[in-house]
Amino acid sequence: LRNDIHESGGTRASVRLAQTGNEIQREKAAFVLYQLSDELTYLRTIVSQNGLDTLVDMIEHCTLRGKSDAAKVLFDISKHVEFKDAVAKAEGFQALIDYYVKLARDGTHKEKELAAESLSRITEDVGC
Repeated sequence: LRNDIHESGGTRASVRLAQTGNEIQREKAAFVLYQLSDELTYLRTIVSQNGLDTLVDMIEHCTLRGKSDAAKVLFDISKHVEFKDAVAKAEGFQALIDYYVKLARDGTHKEKELAAESLSRITEDVGC
């Protein structure tokens, strides 16, 4: 099903909706992108559609659910060596750090654990 979504243009459409939609549409687009974020082919499409800037913007300005899904997608993208420079250029690492620090401070116990794990991974990858 995910491949059908991607092959029919769903990944590109979701990025466009995340860029131009209203708050609820952006949240739903972030959810779809998160569902696709474990496949390198789909991640390449997200990046090629100016998705990094969009994800950073969503982390900063979307609903709580949208922020969470956008952060997960950006985090998945940042794990791949081929995207590290692009993520850095889009200020994606800083957006992720800001998001996870806030989550570590204000989130539930489970969210705090996720934030600590994510921050540890980011600092290892970036070399902070």
